[in-house]
Amino acid sequence: RNNLTGLLLIQHTYMWVLGYVHLPIRGAGTAQSTIQAKLSEGHCSFSAAKMCLQASYEVYQEKPYLSPQSAITEQWLNRGGWEIPKNLEVIRTFSYPAVGVQIVIVSVAAPLMTVVAFRGTDNWKNVATDLATWRVAPKRFGPGSRPDCLSGTNVMIHKGFWSAYQSIRDDLWRGLKDLYQPESKQITDLINPKVTEPLDAPIVFTGHSLGGALATLAALDNATLMRPLYPRSACFTFGSPRVGSYSFASCFDKMVPDAMRLVFERDLVTDQPKFCCAFKHIGTEILIDARGNCITN
Repeated sequence: RNNLTGLLLIQHTYMWVLGYVHLPIRGAGTAQSTIQAKLSEGHCSFSAAKMCLQASYEVYQEKPYLSPQSAITEQWLNRGGWEIPKNLEVIRTFSYPAVGVQIVIVSVAAPLMTVVAFRGTDNWKNVATDLATWRVAPKRFGPGSRPDCLSGTNVMIHKGFWSAYQSIRDDLWRGLKDLYQPESKQITDLINPKVTEPLDAPIVFTGHSLGGALATLAALDNATLMRPLYPRSACFTFGSPRVGSYSFASCFDKMVPDAMRLVFERDLVTDQPKFCCAFKHIGTEILIDARGNCITN
């Protein structure tokens, strides 16, 4: 009984911390000018970052971009100075209640790109995933990836994030392959009648909190495929925790150079897990303070 009480206390404390994990956008003018100078063009532009921010919020909804909350989210982003272009189309949504993961795939016309957004911590299954902080040493992501693409560099990955990603990995890549490399035009049509041609655009992986960790794994997975769906990809995360070891971070930065992490300065989750330098962040950090000012490397 005492053990159960202690576990509940840890879980409630953890959920309280997660409730504090948001990205307030105040003083947006300063934030925009700083970020825009850091981001170049196309799928790595400031417009791309805005689309990823919206997708990272929308994927929390039961019906992304179609729920009553979607209009409120858009109003909130616009008030914060993150005006969202209306040039997107929801292609597909994956939901996995058994592991508490949801993914939305969005096609964007300008800048031309495909956004793949992962939902963050939203239920107790996700909490269990977050707390599984021991490390595993996989050799490869799975079918289609280059043999031993991870083992040669002593790569270690957060057990919870790795297990969650592996539980949805095959479905995700099967769906993306049907969109990018269909065996016939009819297959693409069956997925979405509005899509008459295979997708041909850079893929940008994104997500908030746990979703950012899953997006990180997906971005590296795409880069290590024997036949990447598209030669160029990027990764934008919001409030993401650390995902893997120093070797993992080095491997990621080499394979996915276009990676940005937006974090709020008082966000405790982005500093986790942190055990004797066992984990290291990936990509370029953009730190946003309480006034909306941005601090970059």
